[in-house]
Amino acid sequence: MTPALPAWYAQKPVATVADLGTGAKWVPFVFTPDDVAAFRRATGAEPGGATPQGVIPLIGRFAYLGVHRAPPGGVLARLTWRNVSAMPTDGRALVRSEVVDDFEKRGRRRIVIDTDIVHADRRPIATVSWELVWPEGAE
Repeated sequence: MTPALPAWYAQKPVATVADLGTGAKWVPFVFTPDDVAAFRRATGAEPGGATPQGVIPLIGRFAYLGVHRAPPGGVLARLTWRNVSAMPTDGRALVRSEVVDDFEKRGRRRIVIDTDIVHADRRPIATVSWELVWPEGAE
């Protein structure tokens, strides 16, 4: 049995490929110390220290989905990320996310999304890349 979506998430419109990413724009993102603490509790990460590396793909996913939710039925085919520096202690960063490829493989649509996360002065924090098998029937 599939669990029900939380109301705050279910109310978001389902993303289309055209909705993905921020384009060439840098947008502010805040992952507060409380968010980091909640992430640590949920994943069992050690308390204190730098932001856990597993946060980076999560931030990237928020960046490429924006105010939308992912369409059901997609598959994550590939996820790679590279940390360059720690998140700022106040959790403030800039993100830019864009679709860099859209192709068909084995009869299924594939979308590649790249995300950059940087400090306010544009020093790099991390890069993330996804290859998604886009769900059949989704736009």
